[in-house]
Amino acid sequence: LNCTQTAYTALKKLSPPTSLAQLHAEVIANIKAGFPIVDGLLVRAKAGKLTVAQFQSDKALGKNAAAENALWTKIGAKSCTS
Repeated sequence: LNCTQTAYTALKKLSPPTSLAQLHAEVIANIKAGFPIVDGLLVRAKAGKLTVAQFQSDKALGKNAAAENALWTKIGAKSCTS
């Protein structure tokens, strides 16, 4: 999560051109909304109360990830890599 927080902080500092400002704001909001979802899953995992199947089928995480992927696609990203 530290890498994600670092990337989030760097993205927040960007000043995109006007044509991308709204998408930039939506990406920032989506990433921020994902932090509590992931934090909750981590708590459950550390407590031994989260199976792989539960993680994979988590609706909130899936919805957040799908929204983020759609936003990156709108921006023009060709693929998501780490």
